[in-house]
Amino acid sequence: ATGSWGEDITAAFYQGLYKGKAGDVNYTAALGGASISHADLFPDQGGGSTGLQSDSHWIGSLQAKGKKWLAGADIIQGNSNVEDTAVVAQGRYKFGGSWQFRLYYYKVEAFSTLGDGIYSQDNWPNPGNNGVTNFEGIRYQLDYKIAKATSLDLRYYDGERIVNRNTLLAANPTASDALLNDKDRNRLQLNVTVKF
Repeated sequence: ATGSWGEDITAAFYQGLYKGKAGDVNYTAALGGASISHADLFPDQGGGSTGLQSDSHWIGSLQAKGKKWLAGADIIQGNSNVEDTAVVAQGRYKFGGSWQFRLYYYKVEAFSTLGDGIYSQDNWPNPGNNGVTNFEGIRYQLDYKIAKATSLDLRYYDGERIVNRNTLLAANPTASDALLNDKDRNRLQLNVTVKF
């Protein structure tokens, strides 16, 4: 019988991390991975027989940070045969004491993350209650620190789907509902954060 991502699975995560400093720049490099046991839940796709769902991933990350700036990139490579790579790059710059500008670039293919996005990052607008995949876009963010424990940020998301969800479902009927299907997704969002 075919199962679903909501059923019990076994997951393993592993990571190696290196931190260093060159002058005023701190840097971090990480390499790791994740794997899940879902062959028994998806017998027609488990073990890579059709290669439409990733059950093993490697993850790489680089980050450099100066006094007023940060730059970094992450990549995830799954073992499905199609739509199996995710890339996120970011840059940040602090100015005027209380202000910070951030810019993020995302390209997250449909089957690049665990559970086809259910266990993915959730910082891209998605009407569901899980992460999202199958999109490419840019996020602009302006932060302002009001007080020690209070901040304000304004975000604009500008993205689009990579592949029509119906095409993906035709090839993989067990794909999760985390696959973005809106042709375009844009959102202007204002956040107020208070730390207690």
